[in-house]
Amino acid sequence: MGKKGTPSFLEATLVLMVIVLGIAIGVVGLKVSPNITILAAIGMVMLYAVIKRYPTDWLHEGIINGIKPG
Repeated sequence: MGKKGTPSFLEATLVLMVIVLGIAIGVVGLKVSPNITILAAIGMVMLYAVIKRYPTDWLHEGIINGIKPG
């Protein structure tokens, strides 16, 4: 991890690649509904955050900043 409580660029890239690959395999390979694969991806991200012990305030702040326009 880079700064305290933030993942490194490599770590974030690997997690993103695993999530995208999981969604692609689920939708294209296994012919599962996209809704289910996206919910599974959200679950994987939540599990990752719990394992890495990221504070929930930091996660909530990141979600809000990601949703805000401009």
